[in-house]
Amino acid sequence: MDGKTLPIESLGIGMHEVIILASAATVLNDYVICVEEPEIHLNPILQKKLLKYLIEHTSNQYFISTHSAAFMDVKGVEIYHVRLENAASVVERVTSDNHRSAICEDLGYHPSDLLQANCVIWVEGPSDRIYLNYWIQHRNLEYIEGIHYSIMFYGGRLAAHLTNEDISDKVDDFISLRRLNRRGVILIDSDKSKKGARINETKQRLRTEFDSGPGHAWITDGREIENYIPQEQLKEAINFVNKNATLLSNFERYDNCLRIKGKKGQETQASKVDVARYVTEHFEPNYEIYDLKLQIEKLMKFIKASNP
Repeated sequence: MDGKTLPIESLGIGMHEVIILASAATVLNDYVICVEEPEIHLNPILQKKLLKYLIEHTSNQYFISTHSAAFMDVKGVEIYHVRLENAASVVERVTSDNHRSAICEDLGYHPSDLLQANCVIWVEGPSDRIYLNYWIQHRNLEYIEGIHYSIMFYGGRLAAHLTNEDISDKVDDFISLRRLNRRGVILIDSDKSKKGARINETKQRLRTEFDSGPGHAWITDGREIENYIPQEQLKEAINFVNKNATLLSNFERYDNCLRIKGKKGQETQASKVDVARYVTEHFEPNYEIYDLKLQIEKLMKFIKASNP
């Protein structure tokens, strides 16, 4: 930066015009720009989009004062917590998630206030999130987690206690996912061990509830999400993550693809997350496996409909 400063007030324009002007790199380039509380005129989704645009398409340095938690969840920004103590302003640089949480509490936010994505994709665990973002990003780079959709974990063992119905006397023993966000998709491993095996009653119930909309259930066509990955990709990933391990799977539709024999001869399983990271970092997706293409297209239409 060359140190040039252009006070917003000197432009004689309102906040909406500031946003338009700041986005025009040919008008303002390499300036220091101060913006006060842009959330007054922008909803949380647009706040994140604004910061993303400024980071990627302008070369100015921005100082933004805000009471919005949405600005704290954007990569590439530095956050400073300003608070009043003994009639003086105290400034601290935010370096941890705990500090971010403390700021949210200071601002009066509740956890429910921060779940502001237009739709939620519910998954069993972290590896599901890695694969979903991988498949979505290769289909449409414009769709961004945290802006167009959120991915939330429910944990497979908790599924029996979840419902996508509104809470009533009929379902008061369940946790309602619909209360967190009414637009939802749930990804569920079928856990089938062979063709023709039935999925359990809990998964059938959740499928019925989510398919009633808005949203739907995606129950994997194979045993679990790893069965959508080409076997040569899985083999390379497992061999990299677990060197000298013996692969025990036949890598067919209903196999546990991550079964291995360790150095001491014991049967175990390769890390789902480590394998997922290797696959998504080293390979292009193959959407032609089982019903993957159909399910991803259905998911993309849902995300699009949730972000008109």
